[in-house]
Amino acid sequence: MIYAIYDDKGQIVKSIDCPPEHIERHVKAGQGYLQTAAHDGTHYVENGKLIAMPAKPSNKHVFDYDSKEWVEIKPQTAEDVLQKIREQRNMLLLQSDWTQLPDSPLSDSKKQEWRDYRQALRDFPELGSNEWPEPPM
Repeated sequence: MIYAIYDDKGQIVKSIDCPPEHIERHVKAGQGYLQTAAHDGTHYVENGKLIAMPAKPSNKHVFDYDSKEWVEIKPQTAEDVLQKIREQRNMLLLQSDWTQLPDSPLSDSKKQEWRDYRQALRDFPELGSNEWPEPPM
């Protein structure tokens, strides 16, 4: 079964595919979990329920888990921008960790697609692109 592990603000920090009797091993203090296939950064958890995020206005917005709204990034320096990009990238990598587990239900070819996507995330934004890599379908 696939579970979403979320923090105290409702942000899904990890998705994991494991038997029900093993999920508690993966949940840290202050985290909760629920059974779901949502792991792509389009949902958050509130009161133990999965909630779809509203449409993202632009790539200059990040989701604020306190207000449950998209807020425009207004960094003061280039380093601030890079830090926000790294945080978003790291979240996307965390959310796709399950695809590389030995017991993942994905085929070898699909795992490779996810490996390529994850490498593209690691290379972003150093390659000079302004568009985030698209995850495999």
